[in-house]
Amino acid sequence: MIMRKKYLTILFLLCCYFGWSQTTDISASLEATDLNGTPISNIIIFQEFYYVTTISNSGDDVSNVTFSQQLAPSVVVLSIESQNAVGGAADATNFVYNADTDTVTALVPNLPNASSVEIRILVRAPKFSGGISTTAAVTPPDGTTDTSPSGNTSVISMDVTYTPLDFSVTYQQVNPASGTGISAWGDQVTFEFTITNNSAIQYPIDDFGLFQGLASNSVNGSATLQLLSLNCITATNGVVCPTNFAGIPGTTIGIVPIQEIYQYDQEIIFPSQASLTFRAVFEYTEGDCGIESELIRIQSFAEVTLTEPNTNSDQSNIEITDLLDSTICPCTDVTIATDQIVPAIGTIPNYGDQVTYQTVLTNNGPLDTTIQFFFQNLGINWEFVSINCVSATGGVTCNDINFEIDNLFWEVDNFFIPAGAVIVIETTVAYSEPICPTDDVIDSPYRTTVNMLQHIDCDEGNNNDFDSIILPQAAGTVDCVTSSNVILTKTQVDPVLPLGSSEDNPIPWGDITYHITVANNNLNEIPLTLVDFYGGDTVATGILQSVTCIETTGTAACIPTPNTNIGVELTMMDEIFWEITEAENWVLPAQSSITFEVVVNWNPQCSSLVVPVTNTVSTDIIGLPNSTITVEETSYLTSCVDLIIQTYPSQATTPVNSTFNWIVDITNSIASSTATDALFSTAINPAFTISGTPTCTVTSGNATCITSFTVDTTTNEVSGVIPLLDPDATIQIIIPVTAPNFGGSFTNIAEIQPNPSNNTEADPSTNVSISSVQVLSPTLTKAFSPEEITALETSLLTFTIENIPGNLAQSGISFTDNLPSGIVLAGEPFWVENNGATADFVGATNDDFVGVANLVIPDGVASCSFAVLVTSDTSGFYTNEFINFSNLTNIDASTIFATLNVLPIPPTADVSIEKVVDIEMPSIGETVNFTITITNNSTNDASNIIVEEMLPDGYEYDSHIASAGTYDESSQLWTIDSLAAGGSATLTLTVTVVDGSDYLNVVEIINQSPIDENLDNNSASAETFPDCIEIPSGFSPNNDLFNDFWEIRCLDNYSDNELTIFNRYGTIVYKTRNYANNWNGEANQNTVLFNSGGRLPVGTYFYVLKLQGNTIEKTGWVYLSY
Repeated sequence: MIMRKKYLTILFLLCCYFGWSQTTDISASLEATDLNGTPISNIIIFQEFYYVTTISNSGDDVSNVTFSQQLAPSVVVLSIESQNAVGGAADATNFVYNADTDTVTALVPNLPNASSVEIRILVRAPKFSGGISTTAAVTPPDGTTDTSPSGNTSVISMDVTYTPLDFSVTYQQVNPASGTGISAWGDQVTFEFTITNNSAIQYPIDDFGLFQGLASNSVNGSATLQLLSLNCITATNGVVCPTNFAGIPGTTIGIVPIQEIYQYDQEIIFPSQASLTFRAVFEYTEGDCGIESELIRIQSFAEVTLTEPNTNSDQSNIEITDLLDSTICPCTDVTIATDQIVPAIGTIPNYGDQVTYQTVLTNNGPLDTTIQFFFQNLGINWEFVSINCVSATGGVTCNDINFEIDNLFWEVDNFFIPAGAVIVIETTVAYSEPICPTDDVIDSPYRTTVNMLQHIDCDEGNNNDFDSIILPQAAGTVDCVTSSNVILTKTQVDPVLPLGSSEDNPIPWGDITYHITVANNNLNEIPLTLVDFYGGDTVATGILQSVTCIETTGTAACIPTPNTNIGVELTMMDEIFWEITEAENWVLPAQSSITFEVVVNWNPQCSSLVVPVTNTVSTDIIGLPNSTITVEETSYLTSCVDLIIQTYPSQATTPVNSTFNWIVDITNSIASSTATDALFSTAINPAFTISGTPTCTVTSGNATCITSFTVDTTTNEVSGVIPLLDPDATIQIIIPVTAPNFGGSFTNIAEIQPNPSNNTEADPSTNVSISSVQVLSPTLTKAFSPEEITALETSLLTFTIENIPGNLAQSGISFTDNLPSGIVLAGEPFWVENNGATADFVGATNDDFVGVANLVIPDGVASCSFAVLVTSDTSGFYTNEFINFSNLTNIDASTIFATLNVLPIPPTADVSIEKVVDIEMPSIGETVNFTITITNNSTNDASNIIVEEMLPDGYEYDSHIASAGTYDESSQLWTIDSLAAGGSATLTLTVTVVDGSDYLNVVEIINQSPIDENLDNNSASAETFPDCIEIPSGFSPNNDLFNDFWEIRCLDNYSDNELTIFNRYGTIVYKTRNYANNWNGEANQNTVLFNSGGRLPVGTYFYVLKLQGNTIEKTGWVYLSY
């Protein structure tokens, strides 16, 4: 019994599993429309439009379909709504817009077969031109499989086009009036400025700024200012005044020639013809003094920032404001001069000879001041021999001077020099002969300079003294190293030149491979650094992909390159791709070279022109001045295009065999350059027939249409070349097609790619569009019942045909279900519910196919169904789905999915059980033996046998003997591990008969393996009839309610009994069958011998009691009294 319950539980779970499997066929079709609902393929910057997604179901009814739409990051969602639910579809709910991920999600609670619902999203286009794409997707709930998932996604792209913007900014000083200056330092000046959108469209400004700067000469004095307040005072035509002006009042700052004093960095949306007027109040205070006294004047203006170009000026008019005259700064005149005194000027010293220079520093007054002064060698190396202050007058001494000495210069810093002071310093040096030869004598420069630290100099012309000394021609040594003997080259090797070498021969964006070679032609090894960096000023992104040492010559060896910025986006001049620094201690041997291969991925910003990108490399000989060698390689990349494609059917749903158009709009963004020989292709779903010649039309802008399409009827691919597509131009391609003769959801994929020889795509996401169409027809479902059988059993296969919405009359429906190999018909097809439909059934007993031909459904009929028995002699899991169907006409079988699990015929064993008792009529308290015999009647061994022997309450267990297995008296289970074919085993239970209510002892086999093929002999029973009769020897029927009847105990255990009463003369006075303990002393035999009431006299009487069909006889006497 336990085994059977377990088997049934597994079967139930399997049935539940397969029974809950579900299929459907949902699809999404996305389009963009203007606010009037007209389909569009482009939109003006920052204008509102709709994305409309039609969600359809051509499969089984489905609930809780998930919708999601990925939007371009620059698109702003304004509202979301559900509309146009037809065919019983529920409106979408649970709308969620996540601005962080730019996604919209929703839930369609109910989507029956042949129904649809639209989700409409009101969005605002980006504020910049270019292409945008969006992807809508629908997903069935968990546990439901979409039979055609290719239709679950729809992708469209749009061109965001520029329209002229006209924002003007006016600026005016209002208090004091324009042209009027301030009266005193600390006065306030009020300015008002107005920003107006004169454009035909609504558009935002990104920010606005307030600028002020000196209009007078800064050397003649300056001023400081503080922005005290800024308020919006007027708003017109729907624009909203901002109020959140952070950082006001501002801090006091010095006025420089021009600077931004304040920036409001929040976007402000201006409807067409709207304006805002602001009021700003500044306070001006005195700044720096000047060399001369001059009227300090400031210039100020306001400026706005727009994302797209403004046809007007972003900057307002400039307002000039007069402040006050500047204060003259105090000055003094400090001079410095240096002369060669040893040897005399004109005499050429030898290398190593001492040369003495005399420096004279003078403060001509009138002010004491603080200065810095120094003596610097600008030529051939020298060594200091001595530095001495030889005299100091005018309030200073030589002890006041502290020299800071380096190899090439000395300096005195932060030195106080009184007016009239004169200092004389003599510097003696010895020049070192250069190790490299020269062609002539050497003119070696030097200089002395004084820097004013406290006051300005009244005559800056005498603050510097430049001069030089003539040194002998150098003969040179073997240690000579020159940068002219170091050769550095950088060459583009892939793409192979001349590709990319000029504007006339550009290459696509992407990886460019360079070879960098450093050759040392000196006779000595040299320590080097090497840096490869972003060169040029083109706005482009360079990403280092790899650096590899590929070749060496001479005694050079490849070295590691640890300082590589692989994968880092570089966009600014002089940013480093990779380098070898002094820390690497790289030494390049003499007469040797090393070559590195470098790969850089270039992606410039979109431009309508060919884009040059420059990669620069530089090397330095460590320790050798002026030894930097720099080379660069410029490659020219193709101009950028931003191609946008959108495909959609001329109608979202269409009947079978109907003709409609696939429409493809292709646009070149206004931000692009001209696209030349762009490559178009579209893959029409193979179920459709291309029924006409594709056409191409220029719908806007300047373009040259495809003149010859390539149509591959094998793959249903249509392709062509667009010779010319100017920026902001659109062409439309129309492809006539005929829908298939069966229903379902079908997708179309269209693609546009630039010709890589001419252009590079700026945004590949807009190059592909996916859309779908729903072909309407009656739909077919099928199911096996049950979904699990044992081999050779049968399952009922039922087909249901659901009519299209509106239940219009249908004809010519046919299909053939080619059953999975192994399944055959076990009977003839028959109608389950024809509802007036007629058809010719296809398939007969033992065929491996079934179907209908010429099915006709009358008008108004929603569905019909037929069925057939199927079977299989081979176990396995059989899947029957759309690919099994053929001869489909006017029927949608795309969601068909049914399974049949055929289990193998299990092995069996016929185990029987018998039970006997040795004493059938024991007495209470007597011991009896029950013998149970179990026998394996089959040819298979049986195992895991469990026999349940539950004693009723009329017996008490004493002992047992088992010939096999074990018996547990607590659980009353007899367990046998194995019973051979033809074998048997016995269990003898010894029990005591007790007074109880049940003496029927039942035994049952509750478990075995393999399963039992005959359950009828799996239980047996034996019953005893204990003798518990107790016959009273007297009674007194005197109506005192005590002993008024002669009651024999346990008599009710013997339904078949006979009682006879005799008097002492042997005369029968009472006789009855099935005595019911109801004798009250009255005679029912020979009553004439007694009183008229039949009441017997007091005395002794004799009885004979026969039980169990006279098999038991009890005799005795009973005394009757009253």
